[in-house]
Amino acid sequence: MLDKHKFLKQFLLDKHKFLKQFLLDKHKFLKQFSKLQTTISENTLIIGKLFSHGSIKIDGKFNGELISEHGLIVSETGEVFSNVKTENAVIAGVFKGVIVSTGQVEITSCGKFNGNIVQKKESVIIDEGGQFKGGKIILNDAEIY
Repeated sequence: MLDKHKFLKQFLLDKHKFLKQFLLDKHKFLKQFSKLQTTISENTLIIGKLFSHGSIKIDGKFNGELISEHGLIVSETGEVFSNVKTENAVIAGVFKGVIVSTGQVEITSCGKFNGNIVQKKESVIIDEGGQFKGGKIILNDAEIY
């Protein structure tokens, strides 16, 4: 009985440590998007090139070339057909193209990604239900942008 109690206590302690670290990492990741400067709203289509020193959130449609120094968020209503250079990205809608990322790329449970992810070190999260069709290219010592 004592061993079972000790095991359960250790299990709960480990679970608590894991959740605490997960929340700290998630908070740090989300903080990157606090400089949201550009939003393409739903029912909007933009074709061309877009550059931002901050983060970009896409609720509508974008087709072209996109550079965002801090981050890209493709919401559940967003559709992006583009080559992207960014630090971090969250894909909750539809993405088709190439993402060159110096940080983390997350495909949420409703996200659909079709293309390639290019990174210095692999940092890709695919939530359960998220769709990823394509490849991951890791360039260890190269300057990616």
